[in-house]
Amino acid sequence: MPHFNVVTYPAGEYEDAPSLADWFDPGFATGYEEDAGNVCPTALGRYGHQALCRARDGRWLFNAWTEQEDSDTYGFVDDATAKAWLLNNGHHDAAEHWFGEQQSA
Repeated sequence: MPHFNVVTYPAGEYEDAPSLADWFDPGFATGYEEDAGNVCPTALGRYGHQALCRARDGRWLFNAWTEQEDSDTYGFVDDATAKAWLLNNGHHDAAEHWFGEQQSA
């Protein structure tokens, strides 16, 4: 089973490139696909895609990629970001499972 690197992106003026934060094995994660209606074109005319994974240690990983080769990236996100992503992509049952019953707006 392949392992994927998880990166952190520069947060300050002294950092100039993403750095390796960890790695994870998708065979031990629960994955959620994007809502096809949320796919948006990027500046290069390629399509930007997203997925969300919950690792077995409880951390959330946001996956983004385009059709361009080697564009696949993973980064950790907090619970609030994961919950919003699940709801925005039609995974209401998953949001309820991980975060409790959702209130109607």
